[in-house]
Amino acid sequence: FFFLMIRRPPRSTQSRSSAASDVYKRQVHGESTRKMLGKPTTLAEARVEVDRVCKRHSCPEINLREISYEDSEKGFFEILSQLTAAPKLDPATFRDTLDLLKKTEPNHLTVIAEERATGRIVGTAALIIEQKLLRGAGRCGHIEDVVVDKGMRGKNLGKRLIDVLGELSEILGCYKVILDCEEKNVAFYNKCGYATKSVGMAKYFADDQKKANSPSGATLLVPGSSSIKPPSPKL
Repeated sequence: FFFLMIRRPPRSTQSRSSAASDVYKRQVHGESTRKMLGKPTTLAEARVEVDRVCKRHSCPEINLREISYEDSEKGFFEILSQLTAAPKLDPATFRDTLDLLKKTEPNHLTVIAEERATGRIVGTAALIIEQKLLRGAGRCGHIEDVVVDKGMRGKNLGKRLIDVLGELSEILGCYKVILDCEEKNVAFYNKCGYATKSVGMAKYFADDQKKANSPSGATLLVPGSSSIKPPSPKL
């Protein structure tokens, strides 16, 4: 969880009372604070913010940006295959899938880490914004599919990707942002400002049994076995 304290100039008792009443009304009636502040309500509406945040966390060697149609031929699926089973899609299917995501999942964003010198993709991570009914119609950010090329790990690239998605979650009015990881990666996420909370669970369905021996080494659900190891971020 993240706790954000904003300092404001002192106000009169009457003003404070009025402000408290406004907050109460927003919580009771589910009126979103982010809308009152004029913030974008979906990642699709936040393209300016996405570009701005990505540029700020980029560096001379690496450009962070939103995924594009050309990335299927720049090593995107080769990078994902270092995380889990990720067979390459042909360019037409890849384009159609991105278009479908933009149309039906406006709160889904994939960020790419591109090596400037070669144009090669060396990392990626995804963000999904979940709309909830609790906490006054609050929102929660989910970070998924985090992977950095094995030859680029240990260079702070994973943290750059995580920081981008965390900041965008806050911009979109999330009250928290969460992710799952293996125990060996806990120390890394602690450095990114994340704390251990609850236990992650997963259930893989029968169609994924054939992936149990995938090159990534992911162990999936097998009948009669309780062994489940979902993909873990590769940093």
